[in-house]
Amino acid sequence: MSHRLRRTISAGSSCRSDVYSLEASLRSRPDATSRETLRLMPACETRTSPVAGSPAGRISVDIATLPEAVCRTITSLAPRKREQYANNECESVCFGTRGRATGVIVFSRRSPDPPPAWACVIPAPTRYSRIACPLRREGEEMFEGNRHIGKQCLLYAVGMACLAPSHAVAQEIEEIIVTAQKREEALTDIGMSITAISGEQFDSLGMTHAVDLAAHTPGLTSQNAIVSGTPIFAIRGMGLDDFHVNNNSGVGVYLDGVAANSPVFLHGQLMDTDRVEILKGPQGTLYGKNATGGVINYISRRPTDEPEGYLTASYGRWSTADVTGAISGPLGETTKGRLAVNYHSGDDWQRDLDTGAGFGETDQLALRGMLTFEPTDALSAMLSVHYSNEDTTPASSQVQNTEANADAFYGLLPDVLDLIGMPIEGLLDTGSTDPRDVRVGALPVEKDDEGFGLGLQLTWEGEHFGVHSITAWDTHEHFLIENTDGNPGPNFEVAHQDVEADQFYQELRAYSQTGHMIDWIVGVTYSTDEIDTAIGQDFSLVSLIQTTPFDTGLFIADSVYSQESESFGIYANTETHFTDQLDLTVGVRYSSDERQFVGVGTNTFGGFTFTTDSEDTTQEESDFSYRIALEYHVNDDWLVYGSVATAYKNGVFFSGPPLSDASWSYVEPEEVFGYELGVNGNLLEQRLLVHAAFFNYKLDDRQAFAIFWIPGDLLEVGLTNIPESEIQGGELEVSFSPTEGLNIQFGIAYLDTEVTKTIDDVRGFPLLTPLPVGASLSLSPEWSYNAIARYGVPLANGYALEGQVDYSYRDSIAGILSDANAIVDTRENLGARVTLSSGDRWSLSAWGRNLTNENSEVRAFSDFFGARALIRQLPRTYGVEATYHLF
Repeated sequence: MSHRLRRTISAGSSCRSDVYSLEASLRSRPDATSRETLRLMPACETRTSPVAGSPAGRISVDIATLPEAVCRTITSLAPRKREQYANNECESVCFGTRGRATGVIVFSRRSPDPPPAWACVIPAPTRYSRIACPLRREGEEMFEGNRHIGKQCLLYAVGMACLAPSHAVAQEIEEIIVTAQKREEALTDIGMSITAISGEQFDSLGMTHAVDLAAHTPGLTSQNAIVSGTPIFAIRGMGLDDFHVNNNSGVGVYLDGVAANSPVFLHGQLMDTDRVEILKGPQGTLYGKNATGGVINYISRRPTDEPEGYLTASYGRWSTADVTGAISGPLGETTKGRLAVNYHSGDDWQRDLDTGAGFGETDQLALRGMLTFEPTDALSAMLSVHYSNEDTTPASSQVQNTEANADAFYGLLPDVLDLIGMPIEGLLDTGSTDPRDVRVGALPVEKDDEGFGLGLQLTWEGEHFGVHSITAWDTHEHFLIENTDGNPGPNFEVAHQDVEADQFYQELRAYSQTGHMIDWIVGVTYSTDEIDTAIGQDFSLVSLIQTTPFDTGLFIADSVYSQESESFGIYANTETHFTDQLDLTVGVRYSSDERQFVGVGTNTFGGFTFTTDSEDTTQEESDFSYRIALEYHVNDDWLVYGSVATAYKNGVFFSGPPLSDASWSYVEPEEVFGYELGVNGNLLEQRLLVHAAFFNYKLDDRQAFAIFWIPGDLLEVGLTNIPESEIQGGELEVSFSPTEGLNIQFGIAYLDTEVTKTIDDVRGFPLLTPLPVGASLSLSPEWSYNAIARYGVPLANGYALEGQVDYSYRDSIAGILSDANAIVDTRENLGARVTLSSGDRWSLSAWGRNLTNENSEVRAFSDFFGARALIRQLPRTYGVEATYHLF
């Protein structure tokens, strides 16, 4: 049986007089094409007390007792907690907002066959009062042939009612339900800065990689390490600018509830996405270590109660083809499944100016399967498995030479190569600013990734509390050879990077059922990971200068290391509802981490191989984090909040190939304390959503990538701690639906970051570029903003046409603190999309990205000679897309 909630609106009527209908398609009966309808009314004809325990009948409430019109009540709700009650006459389903039961829908059950004859909506007396349903609890099926009718009714109530216009010229904005605080809550009812991107928006903006989120998330900055490496994130200036796979960012990344302990685990899983939640600011209590800047949650689409399936295929510039498909639905009375697949391929888009060889070719495959099993009303399980494979020819960076950089290796090398008489300045410059033009030479660039993972989630729902368990294991292999610095000679190249990474993650948490004065969550987390890496960088171009009598044309820096980590955390979070308007949240967490690093670094130079550095070190750390937040609901439209929070990022080892014994080292944990003041607005009958926040953070021992040099010897790279720094700023996000079919979203972020206590050297050796007090932190643009405008109109015969324009801008940033060459220019991007659709069956789209063909820089850094290597954004791209829904 399928159910669909439909809202009927009379012309000029107010929301209070709306009538809701529930259509029941009786597919389980022989006359499956027949339809019957029930009315979901704000008030029924006969009044019966819902608390007195009298025989069930037509239960009535005065419409004046509803906190808002019935349509507003339902559209702002989500199926938080389902409580099933049954007797011979009726069924009821409790629902709620903000994690609390706030009402009940009562269905009649006059006969054993559906649909029910009538239904009523009854609100709770207050937001936190528990509904006292006058019916005994029973585990039997709510309706013959479908045991989840209540859940489906509410799902359709939220989904369909939000889409229905409440005025002739206006349309409510569908609010995304998030699990940021490990409970389902409406986004505007949370006293925290969260950007939520729906799966539909994720797809329409052409997001295919983890770093794509930053363009439309105020306060989030992202980069790919070097050209084809792993993603780097920073939120509000807090993150790690190291690009090695054994280190975590200061931004925690979670895939379906599982922490990614290394950025390599992000490859290949971002498809068939339900939503993405970006939590901003320290998240040290519920999420633990490595969340000083915030958390990014990727949530995949789940198996569905009804059959569902789609196939999307797109084709664009450079023969880029992408196919994504999924099929989902019931496999039995208690089992559901979902299978999703994505295949992406593209021709090379870069050309070597000397050899004519092409670079940038891609070939990627990703699969994900999910199986859910619900043997009882209280117990459910979800098993997931995923696989990904990537085989590409990495794109190359470019070299931009300047007079300052032409002083060959900072005066340590001659200006002219002795063997061939070529000035170093001429050798290093690519000679073109077109991102499609590169000079790679004979380097055999290659990238090959393969990953596999299993996950199991178990949920038990009791009358007073529930328990949820997440268990996951992931493995990933990563191999890379790339032209790191962009010049055709073997200088600073990744000659090879061979990585094997495994991780295990376990979380167990218990939580109170909603509807009480105090809601609580307690939990424990445990994780282990092991990363084995062999990496080498080729500096053989140095040998051509003949600075030694033993020149062989070979200078290779190699390292082999193994890192094992173990983490444990225990946390508790309470939310106390003192009054109908005032809430207090208190969260605490204890974390314990241990990390062991064993490695050997060697150099081959002048015909000799020798050890440059070695490590066999174990570090143990512990931390206590907390968050205290006060929320005040001024009325149904406005929420104001304030919070103080702490978080920490565990200490890390630098793992790049060492050129000397000053490179490999351990850096101390990073700690942050901050406060945030904010406001959420839900205005104009849910046609205008507003979020604004101001924040201030103080960081101790911020971890940072550093370039330093040993006078008269070598340029070195490593990690260090910045003793003290401060961040303050503000953000504004607005979503507005001024007329029917039109939606406008706008976001802006301002950041003021500075080093308040600095360093002059790294382990006794001077920084390449001084870092003065007052310098801005890396990955911290002063201004960034984005906008999206959508407009859709219905056409004849059930067709619809929608247009979308999106724009993003980001100020210049420093990719690395101690490197003047690492400052990249402003970046902007204009995109558009036009879609023709036929109901919910098929759609055709044409799209374009970087329509103004901007040549903005994405990342820059100093190469071994001090020249500026840089990566530019893709040129203008465009294509077409078709989607077909199977059911």
